[in-house]
Amino acid sequence: MRIKDVSVRTKVIGALACVLVATIGLGIFAMLRLSALNDRAAEIRDNWLQGINHLSRYEYAETRLRIYNVSTIFATRDADKEMIRTNSAKLDEMSRASWDKYVNTAMEPEEKALANAIEARQKDYHAAVVELENILKTKGPAAAADYSLGPMRLSFSEFAKAVEADINYNIKGGNLAAQMGAETYSEARLWILAAMGLSILICFGAGYVLITGVSSPLGRMTGAMSELAKGHMDVHVPHADQQDEIGKLADAMASFKNELVAAEQSKAEQTQLIVSSIGAGINQLAKGDLTHRVTAELSGPFAKLKSDFNAAMERLQDTLSGVLTATSGLAGGASEISTAADDLSRRTEQQAASLEETAAALEEITATVKKTAVNAKDARQSVSTTKEAAERGGQIVGTAIQA
Repeated sequence: MRIKDVSVRTKVIGALACVLVATIGLGIFAMLRLSALNDRAAEIRDNWLQGINHLSRYEYAETRLRIYNVSTIFATRDADKEMIRTNSAKLDEMSRASWDKYVNTAMEPEEKALANAIEARQKDYHAAVVELENILKTKGPAAAADYSLGPMRLSFSEFAKAVEADINYNIKGGNLAAQMGAETYSEARLWILAAMGLSILICFGAGYVLITGVSSPLGRMTGAMSELAKGHMDVHVPHADQQDEIGKLADAMASFKNELVAAEQSKAEQTQLIVSSIGAGINQLAKGDLTHRVTAELSGPFAKLKSDFNAAMERLQDTLSGVLTATSGLAGGASEISTAADDLSRRTEQQAASLEETAAALEEITATVKKTAVNAKDARQSVSTTKEAAERGGQIVGTAIQA
């Protein structure tokens, strides 16, 4: 089964599950390593350090007790003896408490053997202390001093060596635990880094699966849908061969694309049918054929266009029929008007002849008037000449009168 055929939900859940498993695995591994490191630290804190501490306090108390034991040889006053007894009792209590606490931390067989050796050396030393007290009572301070510097010192040295051996064992165990803790830390760090690298690879793998299986196909589907929205019906619908949700979406988009292509084809066919049918009707109308009707089967809003065109042709045919009827009536009236016009023309010709005669008479009258005007002009000139002669005569008469 191909990974691209897996459902998107499974891809997303699987990717998140891988990341979750890697994270949980890394967390568990880190916790285990940290727990091991904590165990080492706890071992150092609760075992080796406690053992060293208790043994050190035990050794300190026993060493001080030896000093007080030797001090009894030279103590002569009752106050000094009382002080030695009081301090010795406190140190003895401290020694017992420290030893009891230490014994509770000694778990290893080797350490228990060392503890048993300390107890044996302590018994020998305590026996030497009792012997010192007896020698002091029976033989005096000088013999007691010799015994404390001889056998008793050797017994305490053996006891101190046993305590030091146990302390060294605890120090060695603490160092070993610290070394193991450091190794555990280094190993844990190495494995945690390796686990982190593995987790990163798993996260990258999950991201790659999500990108290649979900994000990129959705981006290409979105691009194809945008091209379809722009009217590019030749666009390729990707991922139609997948069996997941993206494949189903691609199938739906392919079906949508096919429906759009079919719709465009139907629209083109319908448009062609409209152009051919309505165009033929308009062509017949241009030729004067008002009986043509659109008979093509048109659907949708184009059916109304068909009915409107045919109704318009019907109304135009009725209107032109009325116009033809009115034109026939106008032809009859025009014939009557033509007859009346002919009669009026004849009468006009007769009037024109009479006007010609009248015009000839007027011409004669005009000539006579012109002649009379000429004669009147001549008479006016004669009158003017007579007037001038009369004026001159008047002047002459006036002169004569003056004279």
